[in-house]
Amino acid sequence: GCAPDTFLGGGLQTSLKLIDDGWIGTPYGASGTILMGNPADSGHPNFHNFLTLGGDPMMDMGPYYITALVAMFGPVRRVTGTVAQLRREAKVTNPQSPRYGETVPVTAPMNAAAVLDFDNGVIATLHTAKESYGYMPRLEVYGTEGILIVPDPNMFGGPIVLKQRNGRTSEMPYSHGFTDNSRGIGVADMAHAIRSGRPHRASGKLARHVLDVMLGVFDAAASGRASEIAAKTERPAPLPLGLPGHRLDE
Repeated sequence: GCAPDTFLGGGLQTSLKLIDDGWIGTPYGASGTILMGNPADSGHPNFHNFLTLGGDPMMDMGPYYITALVAMFGPVRRVTGTVAQLRREAKVTNPQSPRYGETVPVTAPMNAAAVLDFDNGVIATLHTAKESYGYMPRLEVYGTEGILIVPDPNMFGGPIVLKQRNGRTSEMPYSHGFTDNSRGIGVADMAHAIRSGRPHRASGKLARHVLDVMLGVFDAAASGRASEIAAKTERPAPLPLGLPGHRLDE
């Protein structure tokens, strides 16, 4: 198996149920954005790792968003994308940093955008960047009968807002548990799956698919052509209703 397992939290599982139950009609699109400050502005002593490939915004935060989207819509068929760098080096200007005043190279793009085409016809966009300030996550799903604003895929809970065709906007209650910090829920699900003989949800196969999607963004940016996603996966089964917040029996 593999992280992330945040898609098993109550925030995203409730969102999946709302989509599956038809609250927004037929989903046709989604848009994800995660904007963060440049790592050199933080107090992290090893911030330079986040300025190299693997710590860049797409590889760092993209797994949460892409995994959530695959949990909603199933596998990605192809991806197009583009990347950019505003600077080739960064100076530490945070006086609280132990490396205040140092200048280090920036070797990975800190600004990346992608268009994901799913097997089921949904089109999603994803923009990840570490060139702003603060932490600003956003994920929306668009349907023929409504719009769903989904909680931060990096977390297990958060507000779920439904905008319907009749003009009503409602914050929806959770249908599922595990809404607090439940990191490790994927391992628990794997243990129950092994004992019961069913597939586990946060699988290595799912993670490989998500990794190929992210690498496809960089390939598409370099080639100027869409990248077909060769690593296949299935949509992980939603968690059933009625599970206590500490159990994963099915």
